[in-house]
Amino acid sequence: MERITVNWVIATDTGKVRNKNEDAISVLSLSNLVNMEEISITIFAISDGIGGKKRGEVASKIAVKTVISHLYKTLIKKNFSNIPEVIDYSEDTISNKSLSILIKESIEEADYKIKNIKKMNEEEIEIGATITCGILVNEVLTLGYVGDTRCYLFYEEKLKQLTRDHTVASDVKFNSPLKNDKKYSLVLTRSLGNKNTAEPEIKVSVLDRGCKLLFCTDGLYKEIGDEKILEILKREENLEKASHNLIKEALKMGGSDNISLILVKI
Repeated sequence: MERITVNWVIATDTGKVRNKNEDAISVLSLSNLVNMEEISITIFAISDGIGGKKRGEVASKIAVKTVISHLYKTLIKKNFSNIPEVIDYSEDTISNKSLSILIKESIEEADYKIKNIKKMNEEEIEIGATITCGILVNEVLTLGYVGDTRCYLFYEEKLKQLTRDHTVASDVKFNSPLKNDKKYSLVLTRSLGNKNTAEPEIKVSVLDRGCKLLFCTDGLYKEIGDEKILEILKREENLEKASHNLIKEALKMGGSDNISLILVKI
């Protein structure tokens, strides 16, 4: 079996309203570290510090660093401390753990660390974040997510949302008479740092070669909508041009939030 080629572009913008960027993104390719020529492994993580919370940028950075570090260690069995600004943890054992379990554990660890941040500070702080992460092993994508940061699949000129927003409007577990209220319906029902358990949702997909993945925060899709995202991905084959135009369109439509994305082609 031939190892697939994975290309990606990262793009982010503070937007026109916020005075700082509270999103965090990371992509890590493990393919060159795997001693098997036919296997390609890439890890993606994107997080959005929850608006209205103090130090949202702290929460999003912790979320991404924790998830990437945890998955790296457990997949490669090496220490990550020599990489700048990545938190060092004690070694874990892999022993027959599936990728779904590994992703769930990594997100739960991030949730735990964010919840305990206030204990490490003299001042009372309230922080939270969303997270969407994925491990792509050849054509198999394992996603884990909490909140409303999305992952889309673009293939054969069609756009499909792979994740499900954890909001009042879309969370089937959440029943409320305000479910159809437009403003209230966007309230998150799950997030990292919340007093309740994060409850990561896991989704596994088998992808076709030639498809694209779009990981993005709500500053993109809430500003321009799925139809405009599809239009741009149809028009622009080049990853850099497509990502540039997605950000540009979100800014054109107001740029009311931070805008961040990872655009991937396999």
